Amino acid sequence: MAEPRIKTRLESGDLTNHPKPIQDRLNACLASDPAHITPGQKGDHVKVIQKALDTIRQRMPELGLPEIKDREGDYGPDTTAAVLKYKSKNGIVRKGQPLDPIVGRMTLTRLDDDLIEKPVPPDQTDPATDPREKERVEALLALNRPSVPLLIAKALQAFA
Repeated sequence: MAEPRIKTRLESGDLTNHPKPIQDRLNACLASDPAHITPGQKGDHVKVIQKALDTIRQRMPELGLPEIKDREGDYGPDTTAAVLKYKSKNGIVRKGQPLDPIVGRMTLTRLDDDLIEKPVPPDQTDPATDPREKERVEALLALNRPSVPLLIAKALQAFA
């Protein structure tokens, strides 16, 4: 299995619209292994990662990411669990290495990709649950439904 790609720059609004010190820290994480974000760290850069994971948790419930209840900016056990689940679900692991809770270049790249605005899918109403559609379908059926006496007459003709 090939390792996930690594971006040279962040693109999503969630990871690029921050004061310079935070942005510099995120960019350093994308560029260099020693700058990775790890459990036990504290700061606004951790807060940004926590918010990114929460946004993805809400947008992509199928991933099953746990809610982060750590204090904002503290990379604690809930943040660790969310990072591990995110990395596991997305196959973010270096070849020959165990899964780890480090937010590094591969993880940040995938977070950024998942946060980039995607087109909103068109509204797809379900006639089985949408009351407006139910009324419309019933009206169409009433227009095209033969009357009961006509059905009885046709049935009697068929047996005659």
